[in-house]
Amino acid sequence: GALNVPVVADKLAVRLAVDIELLLLGLTAACKAAAIMLVRWGEGRVLLALELLHAALLLTAAFATRRALALAAIVGLGLPFAGVLVIPYTIVGQAAAKTSGAGHYIATMHLFLRLPELLVSLAEGQHLKALSWQRRGPTLPAGSARLGLAAHLPLFFTSQVGPLVAATGSTRTPVLVAAGSCLVAVGLVYHFLVASPGEQ
Repeated sequence: GALNVPVVADKLAVRLAVDIELLLLGLTAACKAAAIMLVRWGEGRVLLALELLHAALLLTAAFATRRALALAAIVGLGLPFAGVLVIPYTIVGQAAAKTSGAGHYIATMHLFLRLPELLVSLAEGQHLKALSWQRRGPTLPAGSARLGLAAHLPLFFTSQVGPLVAATGSTRTPVLVAAGSCLVAVGLVYHFLVASPGEQ
């Protein structure tokens, strides 16, 4: 029989709507659970738990023998990532609210977050100025060349990781390194935010 395109499209649209609704319900439940945990445990312990979850999900993705489990672990990485993006701002904001120099806390945090960007901007400005042979200079071609270089950087890093993978005989090595860095973060969070919370 012939494929009935409108019927298939309707079924796909209904399935997509159901999937989106379930995703939104899950996100709402996760946000409510996170708010409850922040109040009960404190930011340091929640960040600690999220970093442990981060390491566990990376290890699960590395050693999963079933495709569905590996995909679920990769999808689950969004939760600890969201916590890492939000909780440091919460901690700094609360510390800033307790002092008269609230703006200094936030400004210092943003300065250190943006310092690499500032350094690149300063160096790049001088580099473009040195390359300019006219008033307007080759800004667009130089930017395009750098964009092309940035697009090829993953190939470079893959070639650098390749020997490490070949030496260990495992493609899990990069994921294990990432999980190890999460465990280092766990130690730092525990030391600075959980074991000595009064010194935040």
